[in-house]
Amino acid sequence: MIAVKTDLCGVLLLGAEYFKYIFDYSPLPIYIFQDATFRMVNHKMVQITGYSGDELLSINFLELIYSEDRQLVADHISRRLAGESMKEDYAFRAINKHGNIIHVRGYFSVIDFEGCPAVLGQLLNISEQRSIEAALRKSKKELAEKVDYLNALIRILSIADAYDAMTSDRPYRQAMTHLEAVSELTRCSGTQFDPHLVAVFLDMLEETERKHI
Repeated sequence: MIAVKTDLCGVLLLGAEYFKYIFDYSPLPIYIFQDATFRMVNHKMVQITGYSGDELLSINFLELIYSEDRQLVADHISRRLAGESMKEDYAFRAINKHGNIIHVRGYFSVIDFEGCPAVLGQLLNISEQRSIEAALRKSKKELAEKVDYLNALIRILSIADAYDAMTSDRPYRQAMTHLEAVSELTRCSGTQFDPHLVAVFLDMLEETERKHI
């Protein structure tokens, strides 16, 4: 019985050492969170936060979470520790020692740490991905605005072309007066032409006439 117990202790000790080795040398920031504080952090957590290991162990975990995401993270932690089935990963924003925002995706699981439930967390820095996504959204918005502008310009030019045709002599009819052409454009507004763009064109026409008075 004593030999079996000794062997079991040896296995447990080897398991603990293996876990610590994986924990310390993981390429990702890893931590164990319990009772609102970090219980263990690896060197990658030190790198991503800018705090020393000792500083992290004395900080309230939620102080490192961006204020707008703090409630989200707190709710996930409490519900996970309460035994609810939660998604294993989600994205949130953290703050490093210098006050810079870091976009991270966290991967979480509940473990037993020194006889009590704790959260084992791993973080993936997705700040660069978020920057690229933001740049793409901005580019798409700018492109959409340019396309909308060009489409509006083309439709205004079609209104201008119609006005020019109506106020020019043709072999089959005399030119309309300015007021007659305006009346015709107004009549076709909402059917053949965009009402807003007709109004824009007429304003532009009126402004041009004022400049030539």
